[in-house]
Amino acid sequence: MARARLIKPNFYVNEDLAALNPLTRILYTGLWCMADREGRLEDRPARIKIQILPYDNCNLDELLNELADAGFIVRYMVDGHNYIEIPTFLKHQRPHYKEMPSTIPSITQAQTNDDSSIKQEQVKHDSTLPPLTLNPYTLTLNPSLDSSKGRTKNVDDTPYENIMQSWNDICGIWVPQINKIEGERKKHVRARYKELGSTEAVIEMFKRMAGSDYLMGRKTDWACSFDWVMGSPNNVNKVLDGNYDNRKQANQARAAPAQAEWKPPVIL
Repeated sequence: MARARLIKPNFYVNEDLAALNPLTRILYTGLWCMADREGRLEDRPARIKIQILPYDNCNLDELLNELADAGFIVRYMVDGHNYIEIPTFLKHQRPHYKEMPSTIPSITQAQTNDDSSIKQEQVKHDSTLPPLTLNPYTLTLNPSLDSSKGRTKNVDDTPYENIMQSWNDICGIWVPQINKIEGERKKHVRARYKELGSTEAVIEMFKRMAGSDYLMGRKTDWACSFDWVMGSPNNVNKVLDGNYDNRKQANQARAAPAQAEWKPPVIL
């Protein structure tokens, strides 16, 4: 659980959280630290209790159900393995770029047996944590398969909402914000996300753009837009190459040194 996470001031005044058991609130923040860079972790109550609440007499499974009932986490199953996903994780957290990629399947990468709705099923958890109750919040999911070829379909797991919110938070102070991602914009965002490889890489690019006086229109009448960068791989490359980074005042590094005042030679 050696991961650093952020906690914002509005966490303490969240009315939905305030309605939960105090230990449940502590558990929620602890899950952030156990979760991988995509906000997912194994649903193993016994292990979670040892990691987060080792000194408290509580039923961890019931606390997890309380979080699930309030919508703060989702408990689901893929191929017989139980997992937890924190839906708003990437909206509030900025994982370190060196964290290992997630190896846990997301809810969007799977579907139910009947391909139409999420089926709730009671599933027993780790029996080493007595007493455990059956979990009515567990979602039973199977990989999405192409029935004609028996191969896994390509599932769009692009975090559109997180990318949109990151743009509005980072660059939206200076340039127009966006309200939705659909149509051609959605196609471009999916392509750029695939090229950059992670949400963190997209956020770092936005931060670099926000530091550019030229792109943010702080020194000219022109300013870039969300579609300007996400709609063009060439513009992305220019941003990453530093073409729009601010230059030092008056290009001091290239300025010629000032000449010293001339003095007549001393004759002995």
